[in-house]
Amino acid sequence: MLFNISQNLSHTFFDKVILNAATAGIEYGRESSDAKFAYWSKMMQVNCINQTLMLHFIKNRVKEKVAFISSESALYPRMLERPKFDRFQKLAYKTTKIAFNMSAMYFSREFNEIGTPIPVVIYAPGSVDTNFEKQFTIDKPGKIKASESAAGIKDHFDNATMEENGKMFRYDGTQLDW
Repeated sequence: MLFNISQNLSHTFFDKVILNAATAGIEYGRESSDAKFAYWSKMMQVNCINQTLMLHFIKNRVKEKVAFISSESALYPRMLERPKFDRFQKLAYKTTKIAFNMSAMYFSREFNEIGTPIPVVIYAPGSVDTNFEKQFTIDKPGKIKASESAAGIKDHFDNATMEENGKMFRYDGTQLDW
């Protein structure tokens, strides 16, 4: 299906591209990860490979900038404290986010090499208060509205420059070390 999408877009140019990492819920075996490799590989497909392949196919048609929407959970050991995730599930989730971030780093250099120096920026949306999150997390202080996160990312992304190429930022524009 990805190849069909890329073929349909073969004559389309993009000013900005936003690639969003996803998550793998119950439909991917989160509740029972007995087949650990199958679970991890599905997580990798959903969280990293699909977005990276899409950007690979359209990279010659992106004119301005690219954003990867990822997660801070891959950065800090205690960031992902979801009680319904076992140790393997946490590892699978974190490795997919790290791979997604590393894909962003690859493309931050790749665009320069193909002669299209555009900023590729990674964003962490924060702990967003959504119905999906409420399915498997406890209410925590510090959750923000999805609209606040999106507005913050949009403001920063609209003004992103090559100085920010390959760097990661929180939704509020705070740079994250990773």
